Order: sequence, then C-alpha cells, then structure tokens
Amino acid sequence: MLELAEIDYVHGVGMLALRITRLAVDPAHYPGIEWVYAEGVVLYPNGDVGTPRPVNIRAAAIEAALRPEGWLPPRYTAPQPLPRRAAS
Repeated sequence: MLELAEIDYVHGVGMLALRITRLAVDPAHYPGIEWVYAEGVVLYPNGDVGTPRPVNIRAAAIEAALRPEGWLPPRYTAPQPLPRRAAS
C-alpha cells in the first residue's frame, strides 16, 4: 500500500492512497529510473476499495510512501485553489 503526495504521481490532484496490484519494474534493480508504471486500487478512509487505476509513480518516492498491511488512509482535505491576483 502506498500513500502518495500529488507531486509523486502523474495524472491526479491531491493525495492518493493506493493498494498496488502490479508494479512493472522493481526500482531497486534500476537505480537511475525516475518513474515506474503501476496498477492498483484506490483506498478510502472508511475501508472501501475503489476502482482499479493505472498510475506512474516517482521511483524515489516509493520507499517513503509504503504503508503497512491493513493501513487506512486519513481523510484528506481537498486542495485549496490558489488566490487570484488583483488586476493592475
């Protein structure tokens, strides 16, 4: 299970909690690899499991993103929009 920050995966907004079902490459065997293709199911705080989804994950983030078996994600707050600048 991984808990990924928005900057550590491609095509999504906010935190992503995912139970990996397929990892295309073991990053430990390719130390120079930057992104890894994976497939998994989205995890929700109430224990529900979402639909399968493909995701590209920053290889350097995988170790820090690992969570123990049985872990449930917290309730993430929605990303806040950036404040608009007043026209000059």
